Amino acid sequence: MSTSDKSMDMIDTYLGVVAAQLSKDQAEDIVAELRDEILARKEDREEALGRPLVEAELEVLLREVGHPLVVAARYSDRPQGLIGPELYPWWMFAARLGLIAVVLLAVARLILAVLFGGEELGRALGHAISGFVNGAISVAGVLAIAGWVVERQPKKPAFLTDWKVRDLGLFAWAGTMERSGLDFLRGNVASRNKAKDTPVVDRSDFSPVAGAATSAVFTLIVLLWWIGALGGVRIDALLLDNGFDLGAAFREIHRVVYWPVVAVLAARVAFDVLRVVTGSPVRLTAMGDFIFALANMAILAWMWTASPFSELIRVNSANDFWQRMLSRDSWALDTVPTLLMAIVVFGFICEAVRAVQSLASLALDRRIGARC
Repeated sequence: MSTSDKSMDMIDTYLGVVAAQLSKDQAEDIVAELRDEILARKEDREEALGRPLVEAELEVLLREVGHPLVVAARYSDRPQGLIGPELYPWWMFAARLGLIAVVLLAVARLILAVLFGGEELGRALGHAISGFVNGAISVAGVLAIAGWVVERQPKKPAFLTDWKVRDLGLFAWAGTMERSGLDFLRGNVASRNKAKDTPVVDRSDFSPVAGAATSAVFTLIVLLWWIGALGGVRIDALLLDNGFDLGAAFREIHRVVYWPVVAVLAARVAFDVLRVVTGSPVRLTAMGDFIFALANMAILAWMWTASPFSELIRVNSANDFWQRMLSRDSWALDTVPTLLMAIVVFGFICEAVRAVQSLASLALDRRIGARC
């Protein structure tokens, strides 16, 4: 094979790789344009040398043109990055919120494992750190997938362009909290004192869109924790003074309501994302909040009446409940059962209030009350 034939084979191979990365309707024109450019460069170089290019010299020339994958990408109308520069700040902000949630879950795991699981502090700390690392990787991965999908939508989501000044309160609050936390870890007392003069953002003034975005991130973290993607919370056998095995009850509850809780949390994430995309209209928000309030009430009612905790926390009347709540002996001798009872009862009341507020918002087409 002559030198000229080898050169053309190399060029054809190069252009074939470029064409494979392009759609059929644009490949022919782009390949023809590149072929003319490469041949023109080749002729100029051969004229300067006074001889045909050898194989190694043609390799150098093609490398100067660029790798076929990179060259083809120049002609693509698709996004050229996993997350573009316009969306990246949003992705980073969501990642920071996610990491805050992972830290809180890791701390909760540490406390539960030491106080209720009988685990040694050093071992529990190691598990908490491992859970945090796994959680951080999971959060970054899930948000990266979400960012990749959003980046490739034909129309930009409304939250990128149609934001409101009220939405900005969330970002100011989160930034202040993150700065204060970093200052605390660094021991920067002067900066912390200075931060006291910084205007405090009232979280109750966050717009529904900002609230929906925050809810989506934190609910996603709880969902990942519940299914074990963040390490979960392992509680060994723990016998209370009355012989009740708290650890076995936790494990049984997780087994029985695993899928219902997964369904509720996943639906909540999808609903909050829908609220962000649509601008969180009042009636859509109210309808979703009403449905989720009923679902949460059902789970809490099951906890009270039929769960393994029922015999530990259930009382016969409101009077018995308040006597137990106000009794020092209950909190001193039966701390865990009393605390669990309070969480279930007040949680149910809060969800019932939310359901009523949601119905009112749905009927009046305006936001009624505040979240519990």
